[in-house]
Amino acid sequence: MILLVEDEPLIRMSLADHLEIEGFEVLEASTGDQAKELLSEGNPIKALVTDVRMPGWMDGVSLAPWTRHNLPKIKIVIVSGATQGTVEQLGDEGQIISKPYSHDVIVTRIRTLLGQ
Repeated sequence: MILLVEDEPLIRMSLADHLEIEGFEVLEASTGDQAKELLSEGNPIKALVTDVRMPGWMDGVSLAPWTRHNLPKIKIVIVSGATQGTVEQLGDEGQIISKPYSHDVIVTRIRTLLGQ
């Protein structure tokens, strides 16, 4: 199961649809706060895909380390317009992908992180 956290509804729905077509089960959240609740409920989430900037108390910058600390087995993909075209490794815990991105890049990164 993938937890997709994106505050822009059209971007979230489009990526969620693509992930489902690729065979993933997807939970969606529009804020980091909502994502933290879903993560805390014990859902069988294997990967988190989160935007950096979102409304609410918890954005992607704080959600990623919270997840890493509390649920270390979950792989993390962070998408951001602030990386200026670079892709940086976060070790085996996740990756940062710059916007704009293709859906296939996200799928490939998730599959790589999950060892598929």
